[in-house]
Amino acid sequence: MAGDRDSWETLVDRFGRLVCKTVLETLKQFSNPSEIDWKDIYQDVFLKLKQKLHQWKRKSTLATYIRAVAYHATIDRIRKQRAAHQETNTATDLADPLNRMIVKELLDLLTPGEYLLIRLHFLEGWSLQEIAGLLRKEVGAVYTMKTRALAKLRKIHLADG
Repeated sequence: MAGDRDSWETLVDRFGRLVCKTVLETLKQFSNPSEIDWKDIYQDVFLKLKQKLHQWKRKSTLATYIRAVAYHATIDRIRKQRAAHQETNTATDLADPLNRMIVKELLDLLTPGEYLLIRLHFLEGWSLQEIAGLLRKEVGAVYTMKTRALAKLRKIHLADG
């Protein structure tokens, strides 16, 4: 079907609404639909289908397979958007004098993992993505570690202050 233009157009016409509905429902469930252009995901889904339709094993209906591709393409886009958003927060983190002061004064109170994360991020300027690669963790997990370590430091600092 990937080589037959008429068949491909029939597939797009037949399943276009299903893809659109799946993308929009997934965006509503896991994200703010206005933050991500659903039309880009819609196009990505059909590009992926063109490349991967031969992998459909007919264990499920074609509609189920297409719905799964649309769902996963949407989740992938949401993850990329969140990772990009977390990277833009890095500049704000580094510019915050309170964060830098807390880090310098209280590093000894951290666990070795927290110490490494905070040192690399705030003092050496590593991105959360780079740290995630080093620690072999997801960027979201590293972001959570950073947030918790800073909250711990703020709590200790305010209790001492």
